[in-house]
Amino acid sequence: MIVVTGAIFVDLTSVREDRQRGRVAAALGDAPHGADVELHVGPLIVGAEAVRLTRDYAQERGLSVRVTGEARAVGAWVTAIRSGEVCGLLL
Repeated sequence: MIVVTGAIFVDLTSVREDRQRGRVAAALGDAPHGADVELHVGPLIVGAEAVRLTRDYAQERGLSVRVTGEARAVGAWVTAIRSGEVCGLLL
């Protein structure tokens, strides 16, 4: 049996909040079912729409999301993606 997986890299390190959703949509819009996603984040604010879209794609397509970047940013994004909540707002 051959096991082949795909990985998608989404760089949000210097993307303003109002453009994060577009970057996520462009990268994950055609993601194959079961792909690995590396979401690389920087010190900018966690974009609620980008988090919602990431969660939606991950659930619909069985994506495995790995968040990398600066420690504080990674913690904020992981928490937001897991909980569906950004700054106390439920997505």
